[in-house]
Amino acid sequence: MKASVENRVEALSSELLEILLDEAERVLLEVEARSDQPHQRLTSHDPLGGEEAELRLAIAELSDAYPAMGHDLEAISERLHQTGPKAASQDLELTPHILHVVRLSLEIHFRQYPTLEEYDAALRAQREDSDEELLPPGETYETLRRLLGFLRTRVS
Repeated sequence: MKASVENRVEALSSELLEILLDEAERVLLEVEARSDQPHQRLTSHDPLGGEEAELRLAIAELSDAYPAMGHDLEAISERLHQTGPKAASQDLELTPHILHVVRLSLEIHFRQYPTLEEYDAALRAQREDSDEELLPPGETYETLRRLLGFLRTRVS
């Protein structure tokens, strides 16, 4: 058993952990911005509707079920920066709800942008409104795809 945990822990690099934690924080901000209330979530409060609305509802409900998720994210982030990716990954294994939230979020992402071309077009539109320097779209898209593949093997 111990060997399998160590194998799972080593699967995430610092880069993927940072992306995972950033995505989880972004998702929690989206949940906070919802117009419905905790423990009274409705899909009708999602302006985009469809399958993505169901996934967003699942994210909100999971966030409601784990109100300390933001604190958990901060603790894992601190652990990553102080002790390294192996220790942070071990902490992350103890908080599968975070893995689940990020997996759901990435499922939404790849439904919205099923191809690199669609993702690139969306990024170009965002860049017009922002001075933020971003990674090349292909690199970001592939990294998110790798992270989703990893999460799919860990969380169902």
